[in-house]
Amino acid sequence: MRLRIIEIISVLLALSACSVSPKSNIYLLKAIEPVQAKLVAQKFISIYLQSVNFPDYLDRPQMVLRKDAVTLDIEQFQRWGEPLNISFERVFRENLEMRLAPARVLSKKTFSAMAFDYQLAIDVSRFDTNAQQQAILQLNWAILNGLGDKILFFSQEVITVPINTDSFQARVEAQSAAIAILADKVIVQLRGIE
Repeated sequence: MRLRIIEIISVLLALSACSVSPKSNIYLLKAIEPVQAKLVAQKFISIYLQSVNFPDYLDRPQMVLRKDAVTLDIEQFQRWGEPLNISFERVFRENLEMRLAPARVLSKKTFSAMAFDYQLAIDVSRFDTNAQQQAILQLNWAILNGLGDKILFFSQEVITVPINTDSFQARVEAQSAAIAILADKVIVQLRGIE
């Protein structure tokens, strides 16, 4: 009987060891300092960033890798520290503020009477990394007037950034760089409008 109990305990210990899953790695996108000098405006610029539209396949905490045109790989142990659309919005705002002076970029209207010089609309259709070691940001974006009822500039973009090393940290850094490139493109257009 005693031998039977020891066998049962051994089996239970072996099963519990098998059920331990690897530790998840958690990542955040980051803002990147501009290479060029800030756009110094004649006056204070206020920009309202409308909610960024994101594809549903990215609405998950796990990182998504694109294996080919139709196949995705969901990385169970490589996760985002916050929803990707919220992280994208936050980092994009930070990038814009680093590149504009003096400026304020908001993504929430605290008061309905708040007035803005411009509004930005962003519709992301792809934001992932692929087997060719690239981060790809595909989107439509527009600069609108302060009321948001007139388009001043519209663009369709595919921003591709090479991934330096085969690691998830390098993938996140490349995705962060793609957002910084988008911010640079917005600044170029704002410079033309101002």
